[in-house]
Amino acid sequence: MNSTCSNWFVRNLSFLIVAFSLAGTFGTARAQQLTKVEFAGYGPADVGQSFLFTAVEKGYFKDEGIDFQYVAGQGGGDAIKRLITGGASFAWASTDTIMFAADQGAKVKGVFNIHNNFYDFAYLPDKLGMHVSKMQDWKGKKIGIISQASITRYLVMEALSAAKMQQDDVSFIAVGFAAIPPLQAGQIDAYVSWPSLNGAMRKAGLNIAEYSTGLDFPTDQIVTSDELLSKNLDLVDHFIRAVAKAMKYEPNHFDEVAAYLPKYMAAPFTPEAIKPILVDGETWIHGPQTKTHGLGYTDIDSLAPILALLRQANSIQHDLDLHSLYTNEFQEKYGR
Repeated sequence: MNSTCSNWFVRNLSFLIVAFSLAGTFGTARAQQLTKVEFAGYGPADVGQSFLFTAVEKGYFKDEGIDFQYVAGQGGGDAIKRLITGGASFAWASTDTIMFAADQGAKVKGVFNIHNNFYDFAYLPDKLGMHVSKMQDWKGKKIGIISQASITRYLVMEALSAAKMQQDDVSFIAVGFAAIPPLQAGQIDAYVSWPSLNGAMRKAGLNIAEYSTGLDFPTDQIVTSDELLSKNLDLVDHFIRAVAKAMKYEPNHFDEVAAYLPKYMAAPFTPEAIKPILVDGETWIHGPQTKTHGLGYTDIDSLAPILALLRQANSIQHDLDLHSLYTNEFQEKYGR
């Protein structure tokens, strides 16, 4: 190699080394720019929260500069508690859970409606010795709930109030998410359940019956703090954009989602078990309001009867301004 070629090679080799070094530096800096965001769920990671993990799997959170971390709670009330105490930036909670928190002075807001809720009382007629036909039949009975700070408890409170019963007419027994053993053992007379869990209990061989309260149940929300909204509105915006993108992706990719979801779940699931839950879950996410307004829409005025029931039961002491507790600001941007 002559001196001219040698000098050219050395100069350009040096340039390439510097260029690759800078690229590595910039790449590391970009990775470090991801903001760690802890999300407090209502319980261990399960299929009902699939879109959160789709946003991880497909890189939607990363595209928004977010390092997503899931934190398991014990019901929506516990999730909001983690939010209030700084243990999470976002939480999964029902609209009535937000009311309870606000009634106690918490500065929180529902920023994106997740889905409708369908709950009933699942019970074993043979063990209970009767078929339940009205709310009054539950007087003196033990009702299983996830926790004392969960939507399952709040729904019973609302049902009691609607039936003009007292809150102590039933016993609230917190049993977590494991409904079958306490039902079989007679530790509870019913469990506040939902369709996928009812199906799982029947598949496990339980001859359950379902009692519907007939109430229009509160929906679930992504919740954040007023403080985060005021100090880092961009983070909230980016988080909701990633979530909405994942929610829109899943309906046309059920097989793919069912295949990768097991690695994110707290309990063992197979893709074959996951897919029908995903399909059923779409009926929760896509209700009448989403057909008109798009994903994430909260019909704020429709929550007034729920607040009235809780006020009637003296479970909420203040006349809350519902429009200060929920917003469609992000839904209008990303829900359609």
